[in-house]
Amino acid sequence: NHQEKREYILEYYRFHILAAIAVVALVISLLNHFVFNPPRQVIVDISITAPYADPTGVDELQEKVKKYVEENTADKTALMEVLYFSEQSDPQLQMAMTAKIMGKASTGEMDILILDEDHLAYFLENEVLLPLSDYLTEKEQAEYAAQAPIIGTKDGKKVAVAFAVKKDSPIGKLLPNDFQGYFTVYANARDMELIKGVVPILLGE
Repeated sequence: NHQEKREYILEYYRFHILAAIAVVALVISLLNHFVFNPPRQVIVDISITAPYADPTGVDELQEKVKKYVEENTADKTALMEVLYFSEQSDPQLQMAMTAKIMGKASTGEMDILILDEDHLAYFLENEVLLPLSDYLTEKEQAEYAAQAPIIGTKDGKKVAVAFAVKKDSPIGKLLPNDFQGYFTVYANARDMELIKGVVPILLGE
């Protein structure tokens, strides 16, 4: 009878049925993730090289930056990532952090940088930092960078390419009191208009 047939099918084919259901669920999930509701692409990456940054503060500031980027784009977002560098850190961790920042540089997934002195020196030596005038107005340069601009080389010319982050700025408040971070923008930054809008969020008092 029909009842026995159903029981037979469930008994001998239940694993096949469960597997089929799992496959269908996976396909639906993948379609939703990649076709119907794909994740936003990171278009503004903010990388911080420091011994420490307040995790809660980083999350809160990242949300403000993401809100700005997502309100001004159709399918893009922002990411703020701390790459921990310290003399007291495990050497393997330091190597992993170095590999990560070099990987970002090589793939072009790097935009705004808050650098320690060692990494600033590396990027200055390789001449891969944008002039401040490319993304700061004259008023912003006077407000953020007038006291101690860092001079680098761009297209054979000596120009200001970085500056010390003020301790009382939103980004400066996240960093240790005895640490000096330097604000700069990578030469291959992806969206200068968005970066110009993000700068006051990070540096404005």
